[in-house]
Amino acid sequence: MCLKNGLFCASILVLWNYFKLLWGFFWPVFLSERRELKTTEQVTEQVTEQVTEQVTEQVTEQVTEQVTEQVTEQVTEQVTEQVRHLLHCLEDHPLSVKEAMKCLGLQHRPTVVYDYLRPATDAGLVEMTQPDSPRSPTQKYRLAQEGRDFLTE
Repeated sequence: MCLKNGLFCASILVLWNYFKLLWGFFWPVFLSERRELKTTEQVTEQVTEQVTEQVTEQVTEQVTEQVTEQVTEQVTEQVTEQVRHLLHCLEDHPLSVKEAMKCLGLQHRPTVVYDYLRPATDAGLVEMTQPDSPRSPTQKYRLAQEGRDFLTE
């Protein structure tokens, strides 16, 4: 085909050379722009991570302090009232868990154990009559000296 139409072949060669010239000129520019874009993306990602970490740390510290204070006050008031009620029940004599439930007017054993007896024993206000056998069927709870002092305050 080039032999029959020399003008067509010449046109194709000129276009091909022009394309190679443009490709040779613009390809490095395209690659460098792509590298810059990649670098910009990396920098943006890195800055975003750093800012997120700093803000998260600051906000977490502030919120944790505020929430801890509020929750501690609420829980302390509630536990203190529950424990105080239990201490009044134990004022006269040691009680089993069932007897404590009856005195407190509660029917749910885990509530008495986890919300009343545990906090009171952990605080040293109440003690077991048989500390070596905490699961004994004859286990009872009595006021410790600190519990007596707490009631007199």
